[in-house]
Amino acid sequence: MRRTIAGLGSLVMVVLLLLATLGVSSAGAAGEPKRDIVFYADYTSIGVAAGQEISLDLTLDNKGDVAEDVALSIAAPEKWETTLTAWATKDAQVRSVHLEPAQESPKKLTLKTTIPTTAETGDYTITITAATRDLAMERSVDISIEVLEGGAAYTGPATVELKPDYPGLGAVPGGNVEFKIEVTNKSDEDKTFGFAAEVPAHIEAQFSPAFDRTKNISALEIKAGESQSIIMKLAVGSDVEQGTYQIVFKASSGEVSATVPLQVKVTAKGKLIWAIGPDEKLSAKATAGKKTTITIYAANNGEGPIENVSFSTLSKPEEWTVEFDPKEIPYIEPKGYVPVEVTITPKGKAIAGDYRVQLQTSSAREGSDVLDYRIRVETSTSGLVIGVIVVVAVLAVLLGVFLVLRRR
Repeated sequence: MRRTIAGLGSLVMVVLLLLATLGVSSAGAAGEPKRDIVFYADYTSIGVAAGQEISLDLTLDNKGDVAEDVALSIAAPEKWETTLTAWATKDAQVRSVHLEPAQESPKKLTLKTTIPTTAETGDYTITITAATRDLAMERSVDISIEVLEGGAAYTGPATVELKPDYPGLGAVPGGNVEFKIEVTNKSDEDKTFGFAAEVPAHIEAQFSPAFDRTKNISALEIKAGESQSIIMKLAVGSDVEQGTYQIVFKASSGEVSATVPLQVKVTAKGKLIWAIGPDEKLSAKATAGKKTTITIYAANNGEGPIENVSFSTLSKPEEWTVEFDPKEIPYIEPKGYVPVEVTITPKGKAIAGDYRVQLQTSSAREGSDVLDYRIRVETSTSGLVIGVIVVVAVLAVLLGVFLVLRRR
């Protein structure tokens, strides 16, 4: 009987030890942070025609308890231009994403690809992979793309397609304007396209590739089924009158050519100047250490409006302050003007004399104007009074001493 009780006690002890061990193990597992990322596309299989551009949304989310840095990569068929972008990055390619745990909303990405016009009918796959920095987790999304019958390799006559970003833009005399035009080689072979433009008198045209605006070119090679964006820069002469002008952009390679009509609307140009009233002078008096306010005018002496006018001090004596009210003017109509109060404070120990302050008004579109203003600093009246009092006091003392000595 005693052995039975002793054996039962030993069995209970073993069970308790096992339970304790399991509890420690469970506590240890529970203490480790959870890691999990989710990566998926709403649409994983589509059918398109060759030459078509597509955009598909992808969702990347962190379902774990720790922040994750996730690298992105794309595997696509040869000659397929494929990128990952996001709304916040616009056209920039997204290559990695930082994911916070329990974030309010998942990250949204956009897969963009253009099916080459030379792509044959059949099934293709694009694989997008998201992997954590330590490679502990990796998720992949496969997008199945079927190039449909009738949209395969281009079999008709070779052509070139032109797509401008905007059919018309505005300009001012003496200004510049740029058109961005997408040139697509819709043929089955690489071609070098030359560029030209029909422009009115006093308007000059130059061409640059969008990937390098510093270069001026007259021709560019474009591969079969691909596109390149061309920047047409137009310099509008200062003597071009107001009106709408027709511009024709042309791209050609041998017998293959295309044109696209564009418009430039030339509007009147404003002329920003400083002005003063008929009874005003370009000078004012001031006292050292005290504010002096003058009124001058930001004026538009041109035929067109001026927007976003600002003010600044081009030069002033050291330790002087200059303030403008208002600090900016959003709009000045043609032949209009706006008063501007300029408060000038010479430094407290400024010596009497003439000083120069240069005031500048400027607009990003209409240039700037500088006004030289002369400030005459005069001796403070209070200082003069104190000086007179001191002199009188000294004279009184001397007179008293003189009278005392005379009596002796």
